[in-house]
Amino acid sequence: MGGGAVQGELITDERGPRRSERVRTSLSGGFRERGAQGGTVEVLDLSPEGFRCRWHWTLQPDQAVWLRLPGLEALPARVVWSDDFMVGAAFDQPLHPAIFERITARG
Repeated sequence: MGGGAVQGELITDERGPRRSERVRTSLSGGFRERGAQGGTVEVLDLSPEGFRCRWHWTLQPDQAVWLRLPGLEALPARVVWSDDFMVGAAFDQPLHPAIFERITARG
């Protein structure tokens, strides 16, 4: 699970209102479903509350998953939506603002 650069471009959500804006990323992260072996994902965008990534399976809403970002422990999350190998998930606990800032400042 290598690190990656983050682009600072803010994007809007085509799926509805959000608590905060998402930042487009080009991060590689570790991803795991409950009871399954994990793998590497491309994190496409990130907010303090959640993320969107590309994954090789379709997942069910409310399914438990874990995302490991470079330099952090695995972060528990729940699938909000899954469509065409894309997954949107909400973190169980939002990222601390300083942690989010550190991740998005990489480049």
